[in-house]
Amino acid sequence: MPMNLLRRLRCSLLPIDLHAQSDIEKCIVLRMSHLIDADLPPLRHGAGHTIYSGHATVMQITALGLAALMRDEVAVASTAAPTTIPPAVGPSPIFAGP
Repeated sequence: MPMNLLRRLRCSLLPIDLHAQSDIEKCIVLRMSHLIDADLPPLRHGAGHTIYSGHATVMQITALGLAALMRDEVAVASTAAPTTIPPAVGPSPIFAGP
């Protein structure tokens, strides 16, 4: 998923070279979405498949990319399990007052 790569890039010292074909494909999506600035390698066709000849270089995460990361963090935090136990509703079974 491209957002996973964007999260990894946020924790990396940029510029960074990416060599894995899957990472290069994710870079294409992130660059087309204007979330990163990157140089991408040319495509090479052969033997019924297409691969990238070289590596991608990610120079920076754009302002849009940083905003997307912030939105992602908020979404993850809002779906996280609560850290406190909610108060019980109704009378306490321990204290049966007058």
